[in-house]
Amino acid sequence: MKGACNSLLFAFLLSAGLAACDFRSQGEVIYQHSCNYCHMEDGNGLARLILPFEEHRFVEDRQILVCTVVKGLDQGDTGHFMPRFDKLDHAQLANVLNYIRGLKKMQAPPFTDLEVSRLREACH
Repeated sequence: MKGACNSLLFAFLLSAGLAACDFRSQGEVIYQHSCNYCHMEDGNGLARLILPFEEHRFVEDRQILVCTVVKGLDQGDTGHFMPRFDKLDHAQLANVLNYIRGLKKMQAPPFTDLEVSRLREACH
């Protein structure tokens, strides 16, 4: 009986611990803490104030996309502004971009930390 009780207690504690764990991906966590406030939960932005994520940027303009995230954006003439996220390492940046790809159901190829490293080095 004591062994059965210990097994039940262990199973309960394990399930309670797993329920309390955060199983979100690193990309999702970064998005929720850094991008969600402006680009919104669905990535569609706010009308003309905050631009939505566009698939062509994830396919054709990967260099511009990475540089924009790292260096930020300040277009006084259009009013578009985005803070810089230069503290993200290559893997974190790849993960958040891949989270956005999934969020928007894009067909663009996934980013790797090696690709992000290469693209980031070319930012001026």
